[in-house]
Amino acid sequence: MFGAIFNGAIASRVAEAPAALHGKLPNGVDGVIGFLQKSHGQTAAETYLRHAISAATRDIFLGMAVIALAILGILAMVPRKFPTAE
Repeated sequence: MFGAIFNGAIASRVAEAPAALHGKLPNGVDGVIGFLQKSHGQTAAETYLRHAISAATRDIFLGMAVIALAILGILAMVPRKFPTAE
């Protein structure tokens, strides 16, 4: 689930990249890591992708926080002891 959040965030940011970067970015999510592993110097495309990864990571942590709050809410509603049948 968190991989889907990350990939969706990266894909949307690559699709919404400024026009000046369209030809310089990888075509999809699968090419992002390979693109960053190659030595290009500190290009605008690399900087944009690093910021996209940072934002995607933030989205994952926000998703985890929401799920944690939901779990705490569910635990607060569950009775501490369940009645037993006799």
